[in-house]
Amino acid sequence: MNLDNLDLDNLRIIDLDLMQQTSRPKRSRARATKAYKAAWVKFPLTWREALRRAKCAGSTYDLALTILFEAFKREHVGDEIVLSAKLTGMPRDTRRRAARELVKLGLIKLRQTGDGRAHRVGIYIKNKK
Repeated sequence: MNLDNLDLDNLRIIDLDLMQQTSRPKRSRARATKAYKAAWVKFPLTWREALRRAKCAGSTYDLALTILFEAFKREHVGDEIVLSAKLTGMPRDTRRRAARELVKLGLIKLRQTGDGRAHRVGIYIKNKK
C-alpha cells in the first residue's frame, strides 16, 4: 500500500467500536453542589453558662449560635469561619460588638482577614471535669 497517495481528508472509521474508543467522552456540566445545612448542633454547656453569667442576649447570643452552626458545618465542609455580613445577617457594628463580647467571655478568638474587613474565628470549647 502506498501511503504517499492516501487522501487523509476523506478517511473514515468504519468500525463503531474503534470509533467509540478513540472519541473522548463528553463532559457533563459541573453539578452545583448543595450548600451544607445543619438541622441542629450541640450547644456546649460551657457556652451556655458563660452567656448566662454575662447576661448576654440578642445579637451576642445570636452570633454565638451562628458561630456554633458554622463550626459544625466547617467540620464537614472544611475551611475557616469568617464572620461576614452575609453569614451573620448583622450590621458591622453590631457584629463587632457581639464578637468582642464573645472574646471577653473566652469563647472565641478573632483574627483579621487579609483584606481587614471580616474576622476569622477560632472556637474554644472547654470541658469541665
